[in-house]
Amino acid sequence: MPQSLTDLPLEELLTYLAHHRATGTLVLEIPQSRKKLYLIDGLLAGVASTNPRELLGHFLVGWGLVSEEQVAEAMRLQEQLGTPLGRILERMGAIDSESLQEALAAQGEEAVLDLFLAPRLDIQPFAENIVPIDRPLALRRPLPPLVLEGLRRRDRYREIRALIPADDVILERLEGSAPASLHPRDRLILAAMDGRSSVEELALTCHVVPFHVLELAFRGLEGGFVAVHPAGAPTPEASRAALLQRARNALEHGDLLAAWRAARTLQRQEATADAAAVLRDIEQQLTPLRLQSPFVARAASPTPELPTALGAEGAFVLSRVNGRWSLREVQRITPLDELLFWVIVDALVKANALEIQPPLRGVTLVSG
Repeated sequence: MPQSLTDLPLEELLTYLAHHRATGTLVLEIPQSRKKLYLIDGLLAGVASTNPRELLGHFLVGWGLVSEEQVAEAMRLQEQLGTPLGRILERMGAIDSESLQEALAAQGEEAVLDLFLAPRLDIQPFAENIVPIDRPLALRRPLPPLVLEGLRRRDRYREIRALIPADDVILERLEGSAPASLHPRDRLILAAMDGRSSVEELALTCHVVPFHVLELAFRGLEGGFVAVHPAGAPTPEASRAALLQRARNALEHGDLLAAWRAARTLQRQEATADAAAVLRDIEQQLTPLRLQSPFVARAASPTPELPTALGAEGAFVLSRVNGRWSLREVQRITPLDELLFWVIVDALVKANALEIQPPLRGVTLVSG
């Protein structure tokens, strides 16, 4: 296939592949995520994504089909059996076969639709006739309807942004007129709108991508069942040189969260080499902590004080610590970037809000 395909807009590329009944793998890089679309005869056969919120467990929780506890138990069994997560949940009785198949189809479609909202998209050359043999490719979804829905979602997103320009606004549900026909996912989001949480905080809590929170808020504003309150004025971003120095100072003082945030801002400014260097240093400093992933996480007190700098991510991670799940299990149930999860755990430990204990007698902690 022509190399120039990578220069096509996403909607034209997908339409071309569908029209030519292409079989192979399309790799797309978006900020903080990487996706692979597997095509067979021009149909979407499967999707792989590094976005935690698009993994099956988080998707099922976000759509109100299973609980976090059921997903955690299924993941524990998955490590022992090597069986696909969906099949384990079905055998547990957490979800029936028909609902699971519908969810798998919706999960793949949502991962594709999210690409239409990406601020930046890097398309790799199409790997013709190359598809994985170690994973089920049971979907057979035609691409043209997905393209049309993706374009509709893009237009809807622009319409939403004209009314809700930033994600740091606070959303509050109002009593009364919410439609009875709301999707279960939307009912979960609406229930979490407590007048204190931002769009990103709600997306994290509800295991969904921010678009679904924004779309519900937009409908809620029109229907009078959601209020939007402005947050504080945004802080202007520093220069690349200042951000890099901030990251180095933070690393020197062991403040990995500040270093991580500086690295993410560098990525937004497309200083990718500087950001990658900072993230590598963070990974290195986290190595001793990550070796403790089989150990159990416990809150240091019944009501531990949480530093303000930890924000929604810190509160979310701490809320999932129950004294039974290992750090690995907490990480897998948490819809955060894996590195950010460990950065948050490091900050919680240093703030004396979190304790890590070996699960069995005779196991010693790894010290750094």
